Amino acid sequence: MSDGNDLEADLVIALQTLDTHSFKDTLQKSTIDMTSLQDQNKTNIFHEFAKSVIREKLLMDFLEITISFFYKRYGENAPESIKFLMNSSTVEEKISPLHLAVKSGKLKLTKEYVRMGGDTEAKTSKNQTIGHMASIHGSMSILAYLKYEVGINVQEKDSNGMTPLHLAAKYGNEYVVLSLLAWKCDINSIDNDKNTPLHLAAFSGNYRVCRALLFAGADRKFLNSLGENPYAVANKQGNVDVLKLLANPSILARINPFKHPVKPVKNSYKLYAFFVILFILRYLLVILFVIPHLDIEFAVASLIIFLFSTVTFMMVSHSNPGFVHFRRKETMVFLYQTYQAEFVCPFCETRKPPKARHCPYCDRCVKKYDHHCPWIRNCVGRGNHKLFIVFIICICIDFLYNAVVGIMDYLNLFSAPSNKFFSVNEYRPEAALIISIISFISFLFTCPVAFIQITNAIKNTTTHERFAYNKNTKTTISKTITSSMPSMTLIRTSEERGGDAYTGNNISVSVSSIKKSKYCCYGSSNKITEMLSPE
Repeated sequence: MSDGNDLEADLVIALQTLDTHSFKDTLQKSTIDMTSLQDQNKTNIFHEFAKSVIREKLLMDFLEITISFFYKRYGENAPESIKFLMNSSTVEEKISPLHLAVKSGKLKLTKEYVRMGGDTEAKTSKNQTIGHMASIHGSMSILAYLKYEVGINVQEKDSNGMTPLHLAAKYGNEYVVLSLLAWKCDINSIDNDKNTPLHLAAFSGNYRVCRALLFAGADRKFLNSLGENPYAVANKQGNVDVLKLLANPSILARINPFKHPVKPVKNSYKLYAFFVILFILRYLLVILFVIPHLDIEFAVASLIIFLFSTVTFMMVSHSNPGFVHFRRKETMVFLYQTYQAEFVCPFCETRKPPKARHCPYCDRCVKKYDHHCPWIRNCVGRGNHKLFIVFIICICIDFLYNAVVGIMDYLNLFSAPSNKFFSVNEYRPEAALIISIISFISFLFTCPVAFIQITNAIKNTTTHERFAYNKNTKTTISKTITSSMPSMTLIRTSEERGGDAYTGNNISVSVSSIKKSKYCCYGSSNKITEMLSPE
């Protein structure tokens, strides 16, 4: 065993110094059985490859040298010897080389280890699978590969009763959480301490993960074994933003038309139906009780405004906001290995262009997403943004006009009309007052929206970009994105990287600027400046 330890030590030194010639010579001069090439903790050379911090392209060169040596020495028995070492676990933690490769975020090495016979169902001393390891690391390219090509179980529990969703929530891996939610993982699964993923997200203080879990249906009232709900867990950590998020929505928050309370998404017809009924009822009162007392010019103006409001409402509520088309030829494994995770939608299973966002109400990705408007029961995006602005302006004019006309009619400020549109036998001044009140209140709600949308058009931006409620957690990266729009592409060409592909795994992020604001129900977005240093 000591000879094996010495040989392994020499190989590790050659690996760390990137000396391929010394590595190859050491292997060729060895006389011991390679299956004994392990230290006292049963860590072998394949463990060392997975733990190594050198670039993966260079690592694959060392792996190729090792495999070639195995075939030269053992011939047809080489695959069996390789598989023996590949599935050899450490003494204490029972971690195999494949576990380490996944945990360290090495995609190429993970694929090679699976191809060489690594046990994809092996478990550590904590009963954790490679699915748990991928969730801890947060590499979506590896997790997608394991899910779609290897076929791992993403709902398996470890010895603490934690699923990959628990661990992703605990470590604040937002894109892993979103993917696991898209794969229909049990959102209220409990561990041995009766903690749900929301409890762990609250403990880690990750606002965006908590928000995603709540929208997906996480139970904010569930009590763990200590009798604590997620709010109580967050309260111990003192994270004010997460506390506000986890608090039960007040009555005012539930009826606020500008900001949806964070709760399970239901694409309901209630607000849409309410708007339509109110719209029709208001104009019935206008036609029956106000127009008969107006000159024909005022009456025709009222009907023209009503017509414009109705037509634009029907058009914008049935328009295509700019849904992203599905690209069925692009697999999820390809997408996550080619693009940054923020530009891949796990729900639509397609690539998202910049400024696109998945709308949980429409269950589609929308280009240049502005917001989802429950009053028209449709998203507002690149395809209908201008039409939505026209609609908002029309109904603002509509509400203001009828509010003024209604109050003037109630106060009897109009002179007797010389030429009526039509007449009724009985005058009801109360109806004019009701119309005026309804119209004025509606105007107060719609006027700010019109102002925001017109400002968006002038600044060529969206409500989502301007007013999304950003709460970013502690993250660290070592890269700087100097442009305002980060690149979608994750992998660079071989000419740019000298034949190597940038996988985006071993990076440290330091957020230098975060724009925090909140408004309405328009979702959330990150506006960060990352400091990216070349590898």
